[in-house]
Amino acid sequence: MSKNELRLGVGVRVRAIAIGVALALASAAPAADRNTAPDTPAFESFRERVAAYVALHRDVAGDVPPLRETDTPAQIHAREERLGEAIRARRASARPGDLFGDASAAIAAIVRDDWSRRAPADREALLAELPALAPPEVNATVPPSQPLATFPPQLLLRLPELPEELEYRFHGRHLILRDAKANVVADVLPGVLEKTP
Repeated sequence: MSKNELRLGVGVRVRAIAIGVALALASAAPAADRNTAPDTPAFESFRERVAAYVALHRDVAGDVPPLRETDTPAQIHAREERLGEAIRARRASARPGDLFGDASAAIAAIVRDDWSRRAPADREALLAELPALAPPEVNATVPPSQPLATFPPQLLLRLPELPEELEYRFHGRHLILRDAKANVVADVLPGVLEKTP
């Protein structure tokens, strides 16, 4: 065996070992660092409805002038409002559950399980950020005066991952899908925390 063949063989083995170590580390990473939402037909259907919403959002966004680095907060807010109006017009017949669909019960169960595992002090702290509010209407604007409560990161990792246009938020004890770029309620799961201790 020549020196070049020997070096090549060693190099291949070193890369194979490095890849093996990387894969082992990735699989040993704590579940808290990875999205652990189950891969079920209900969640797959949810992901498809979310993808359809995002396609609509992006189509509408193409008709609204894009943001520039020099835009002022007033210009940013004006674009957000125009985008929200356009989305509402395209989803005029939207109803609660249009996006959550048959994943509603599973998502509510994950949220309630997370809630029941939290210490009373943690629940109180989260509720302090969540004023008692009625379930919002689908297509409603999230009032700018309402603070957006921090969504628990550990809970977020248990729910189906969302594209950048959407985010999970609590609105009182209700779970909403909020269009983060248009500040519109894309869907609502009412009373998700109502039956928890």
